Amino acid sequence: MAHQLNDQHSVIKGAPVVKPNDDFFWFSHPKFVLTLLHYTLFMNAFEAAFFVWVTWQYGISSCYHEHTEIIVIRVALA
Repeated sequence: MAHQLNDQHSVIKGAPVVKPNDDFFWFSHPKFVLTLLHYTLFMNAFEAAFFVWVTWQYGISSCYHEHTEIIVIRVALA
């Protein structure tokens, strides 16, 4: 948008001169970006919920929680 504003050579104080459009998104498809964000948020929520469910069902000393470093990495990423 800054390049578009630089090409116009006209500035009106207090008025937006740049109009956003779909060309500024990845592959010119904003729905693709939104779908990618939804997928990422779903996977993070699912990972966190699965971790809580396994901990609740089998306890913190189960074989699923055998390695502490893996537990820390999974919780940090989720």
